Amino acid sequence: MDGLKKYNIERLSYSTLSNFRERQDLWFLQKICGYKFPSNPAMKRGNYVEEGIHAHLSEKGNIDEVCDVTTQLFASHCKQYEYDVEKTQKEIPNIARGIKEGVKKLAPFGKPVSYQKQIDIELLGVTIRGYTDFEFLNEQTGELFFIDLKTSSQLKKKVSFNHNCQTSIYNRATNTPQKVLYVRTSANPDSILLDAENDSKYIEYLERQIKSMNLLLEKFDKEELKQLIVPNVDAFHWDKESVKARKEVWGI
Repeated sequence: MDGLKKYNIERLSYSTLSNFRERQDLWFLQKICGYKFPSNPAMKRGNYVEEGIHAHLSEKGNIDEVCDVTTQLFASHCKQYEYDVEKTQKEIPNIARGIKEGVKKLAPFGKPVSYQKQIDIELLGVTIRGYTDFEFLNEQTGELFFIDLKTSSQLKKKVSFNHNCQTSIYNRATNTPQKVLYVRTSANPDSILLDAENDSKYIEYLERQIKSMNLLLEKFDKEELKQLIVPNVDAFHWDKESVKARKEVWGI
C-alpha cells in the first residue's frame, strides 16, 4: 500500500475509515494535515455510560452511587477540556439514564469476561486496530460473545450497515458472535439488543475503502488533495477547533 506508506500511515482504525468515507474534509485535516481535535460532550457521553456500566457489572456497587460518581467524572472532564457548557449540561442527565438502561439489559449476562480488549486484523496488508466493549460467557453453552454499546437520542430498530462494518472487524479478529446494544438516553430511556450480521460483504466494503484511500494518497500530494476535497461547511461535525483548522486550510 504505497499511498499509505507515502503519508506514514502504518495502521488504520474503523473511525479513520468511516471519516474517510463520510467526512473526508475532517479526515484530511486530521490524517494528512496532522491537526488534533478535542472530543465533545455527545461523544464522551458514550464513553462514560460505558464506564459506568462496566463499573457496576464488575463490582456490583450501588447503581445510584455508580451513576453519581460517573456523572461527576463526566462533568469534570467536560469542564477541564472546556467543552461547550450548554451541550455539557444537556448531556449530564443522560449519563445516569444510559448507565441504568444498559445495566438492565446486560446484568443477566453476569460479569464481563473482558472489557476494551484490543484487537488487530490485517486487510490487504494493512493493520486495522480496534477495541471491543463487553465480552461475556454464556454459562449454559460455554460460548463467548461480544456486545458493542451505542448510545443515542433515538432507538435503532436494526443494526446499521455502518455498525455491521465495525463489528465485522471484531468478528474477524475473534471469530466470536457480535451483538449491538442500542441505548436511548433521552428523557424516555429505552434499549434494544440486536445480533450483528456476519457477512463477508462488510469486510469487502472495508477493503474497498482501504483501496480507495491508498489510491488517492498514491496519486496526489498534499496540495493536490487540498484542492480535490471540498469541505462541507454545513456539516454537523464542525466545532470551534476544527472550524479554525478548516479556515486555515481552505479559507472558509
